[in-house]
Amino acid sequence: MNTVMQRMCFAVLFALVTCIRMPSVTMGSNISSTPVPSSDKGVDRVLELHISNFTEVVSRHDFVVIQFYAPWCTHCQRLAPIYEDAAALLEQPSSHIVLAKVDVSDPANEKLEGNVSSPSILIFKSFDEGFHQLTDFEDAKGIKEFLAEASIPSVIWFNKDATQRSYASKVFASHGDDGLVFLFSDHSVLERDAGEDSSYEAMERAYKQAARDYRGRGFRFFVADAENGQKAMEYFGVRPAKQDVPLSVVVLQGKDGKKYKLDNANATNLEAWLRDYFGGRLTEYFKSEVAAENESGSTVRVLVADTFESMVLQSSKNVLLELYAPWCSHCQELLPVLEEVSRSLEATDPDVLIYKMDAIANDVPDSRFQVKDFPTIYLYSAVSKNVIHFDGSVYDRNKQGILSFIHAHKESTSQSAHPTTEASMSTAVTAEESVLSSVNEEL
Repeated sequence: MNTVMQRMCFAVLFALVTCIRMPSVTMGSNISSTPVPSSDKGVDRVLELHISNFTEVVSRHDFVVIQFYAPWCTHCQRLAPIYEDAAALLEQPSSHIVLAKVDVSDPANEKLEGNVSSPSILIFKSFDEGFHQLTDFEDAKGIKEFLAEASIPSVIWFNKDATQRSYASKVFASHGDDGLVFLFSDHSVLERDAGEDSSYEAMERAYKQAARDYRGRGFRFFVADAENGQKAMEYFGVRPAKQDVPLSVVVLQGKDGKKYKLDNANATNLEAWLRDYFGGRLTEYFKSEVAAENESGSTVRVLVADTFESMVLQSSKNVLLELYAPWCSHCQELLPVLEEVSRSLEATDPDVLIYKMDAIANDVPDSRFQVKDFPTIYLYSAVSKNVIHFDGSVYDRNKQGILSFIHAHKESTSQSAHPTTEASMSTAVTAEESVLSSVNEEL
């Protein structure tokens, strides 16, 4: 689904949301660290902060939402019950979001107020960079969903850290339609020398900045090293780095599923590359296996994404293509059938070639070849360039059924080899008449 901000359309009210990176609290100085007092009523789920406990609360929690209000403010009065209801919705053991409020009309809180006007909401996060966004809420559910969204870092690290894994799980579970941006690198931010200002650190800073800049446009940013990101590398078709060449690759997958790849990514070319993407100037990237030799003894040729255009789209012959998955038992059962079909066609109909392509390890570079299930079979006609899908409800998936499908849809590509046209028939008749005439003359 789309992000919360894309799904929700709130009426304009009054909340200015400002996220500030902790632990730098600059709203006032000489703020004491008195413990948070317990609520007398035990029902107020919004913490009441003041100059005596502000620092202690903000520094103790990873994600603190603070409403700055004044009792006389009508907008604040309207927000109060909504804010309280949102706190109730967020009140669960697994939630790390804390909602609090500060009365800016109290002279003692003057140093906390700073330049903040009421009603305003500030979010203090210990794990992310700050951003500013004008956000409007009409109900508690809207606040809850916005805060759940804001509680996910701009950049998520693919590693063994449980917190990072939980962030990734939230994204893939609740924001499956978002675009994805992955930085694959041999370096790990958790292992690098803190004092070394390397090219990787410059790239990391540029990547984080890009994540903040483009997060509102429906993209999730991830970082994975070669050790912890192997599955993601396989999914995007990113190959391990060659010797003495560090891995630094950025892959973007848009909401439409199309992929784009930046090799040798660095702090200089990343921003320009992203601008080119949003400007529609990038060439689509298709993941591909390395082109390999055909399997020994097999008449079914092996196809990969990199050879798709030359071997299929530019082929002078009809092509029967099977798109398969290595783990699919139906695909495994179909392969010997295709071998039989291929051997039969080699002897009787050389106008047809049979290919197979692993549709898990390779992207299909032509959108007409949709992977509907496994196996999916298409015939690409040589002359008209039509793509015909094999319909299992019409043809049996056996040798005779596949041959019937081919003969029903293939196009002739070598007329001289098959004298079936009017011209060839006329030539044949003329030759026969000539022979008969010669025989009659001899008689």
